Amino acid sequence: RVRSASYGGTQMRYRLQAGATELHAAAPAMHAHAPGNEVTLALPPERLWILPVEQ
Repeated sequence: RVRSASYGGTQMRYRLQAGATELHAAAPAMHAHAPGNEVTLALPPERLWILPVEQ
């Protein structure tokens, strides 16, 4: 589910909720989704960035 969306030039930036997990994503601005919308994610491993947990 889209929690928030913001326009960032050529991209939309999203905060998404997947169960108990919050995800951050970017997508082309032509594919805008509103907060509250249900979306489907495709997560190709070669496109993922895994960041360390902030302490």
